[in-house]
Amino acid sequence: MEENYQLVTIEEMREMLHDEAYIGISGAVKLRDNLIGGGYGAEKIFWWRPNLLRDHLLVEECMSRDDINWNYTTHAYDYRTIAYIRYLWYNPLVWIPIPEDLTKKYLISGRVAEERFIKRTRPYHYDTPKNNPINNSIHNAMLDWFAKKLPKLDFCENNIDIFEEKDLLFDICFWKYLTTDDRPLMHSIWDGGKFDLSLVQLFSPSIFLENMKTIAERHSEARAAEIVRLFRKDWKRVVSMKFFDIDKLSKEQVEDFRACLFEGMDYYLEQWEAESAPEQETEDKPSAFPLLTEQCRKEKKVAAVEAEIRAACRGTAVGLWKTLRNNAALQYIEPLTPWSATDLYSAITDYFGPLPFKVRNFRDARNKR
Repeated sequence: MEENYQLVTIEEMREMLHDEAYIGISGAVKLRDNLIGGGYGAEKIFWWRPNLLRDHLLVEECMSRDDINWNYTTHAYDYRTIAYIRYLWYNPLVWIPIPEDLTKKYLISGRVAEERFIKRTRPYHYDTPKNNPINNSIHNAMLDWFAKKLPKLDFCENNIDIFEEKDLLFDICFWKYLTTDDRPLMHSIWDGGKFDLSLVQLFSPSIFLENMKTIAERHSEARAAEIVRLFRKDWKRVVSMKFFDIDKLSKEQVEDFRACLFEGMDYYLEQWEAESAPEQETEDKPSAFPLLTEQCRKEKKVAAVEAEIRAACRGTAVGLWKTLRNNAALQYIEPLTPWSATDLYSAITDYFGPLPFKVRNFRDARNKR
């Protein structure tokens, strides 16, 4: 148990940052005055660039407070950052006797600390709605965030790590949030294992289905159906352009996930879209988006096209224009040229509801690609 060990305290770790042995390694001069950015979060917890002293200090600092923005601190709910924080929490620095083999070779003045796995008791703020990384509710917080934002590279938040997403397109969602099964990694950490990313399963059919059912329950069945259809639209690009490390999977694994996304999800789409269809109609709302073409109706693409445009309405003005142009090129909506930006903006808001940007921004974005 935790009480059998003498943990290195926050104050002791802060004091070590002044030591010459750590200043050059940990950047102590910068960290001492601004470890936690104004109560917002710690931006320097980097799983891909670990630092023993700095990282343990940041985690202990954050877990001791209830004003931390965990979305920011985990780099937008990145599962690797969450797992790394959990590893640090369950493997804290503890003071140990100086090992005999060291005293035979070196003269040591001071104490020695090392990481040691401990079945730590829950931190004081474990069960608060702050969704800290030790609490499993952070997974639902991630799903809520994804369902609301549908994050992409052009998403206007500064806390999404894109260091590994350099080859992604600006109009594709970060589908890895819904498809990555990190449970084997998390369970290993809870049982005293290492921070081993090889335990993660990419494109897991079971975790994707579970995540989509959770989104349907926590948000709406219409939103879940909309997300599935958007993912289906992106699927060919994900496979052909090898996004989200899908090329690391076998052909059988890729096919298993494809079958889940298409044939497997048909059962749920039928229920979700049937349940949500009446809710989408109001007295003041047109029965269909007025730009839809007869070809769109003949090909039975109305639901898919409207879902795609509705999702784009939650993003940027540039992204909405891209979606409209793509569907106009497919002849699923009328040509955009005859429409003024103002009239088109009104038609969109009349059917899909208010947009997160003004008509002026929509007009200015028309010629941006």
